[in-house]
Amino acid sequence: MATSKFHVILYVSLLFALIFTLTEADSTITEAVVGSDNCEAFRIEVDKLISKIQALESFIDKRNQELKSKDEIIAQKEKDCITSLQSESFVEIRWKEHGKSAFKSFMQKVLEKKEQARKWAGPHVETIKTKWVSLVIEQYLQPLAKNINYVYIESKDVAIQQWVRITRKINAFLQA
Repeated sequence: MATSKFHVILYVSLLFALIFTLTEADSTITEAVVGSDNCEAFRIEVDKLISKIQALESFIDKRNQELKSKDEIIAQKEKDCITSLQSESFVEIRWKEHGKSAFKSFMQKVLEKKEQARKWAGPHVETIKTKWVSLVIEQYLQPLAKNINYVYIESKDVAIQQWVRITRKINAFLQA
């Protein structure tokens, strides 16, 4: 509806522009005689005006096509926006009605199962802490710590010897 009003206004304004456009007659033409050169000049002027009108009509048609395509794009974007707003509100309503209560009951069950597992594992954890951890420390970690200490001391000695040797060679090279 808005596009048709626009077209009417555009055509009316084009009509007024053509009507009120000042055109001056050539001062050399005094009288139009059929078959004379003056009639030929008039025909050329009319052809020029017709070509201008056709150019303006094609320009108007092109602009109308652009406006129609832009209107279609805007209508599609409005439709997409409305659809997304409706879907967001639908999701929000569904969450409030069903999802929120289901999530709360699920979390409550998870916390109950966690508490049951803690109660069941309590004595087992105490057994592991008192018996198994001390056993693992005595049998595996203390010998490993001794070996790590031995490796550290030996590697430190080797590294110091290499450092001294490299430093002497560098000093000898720099003094030479």
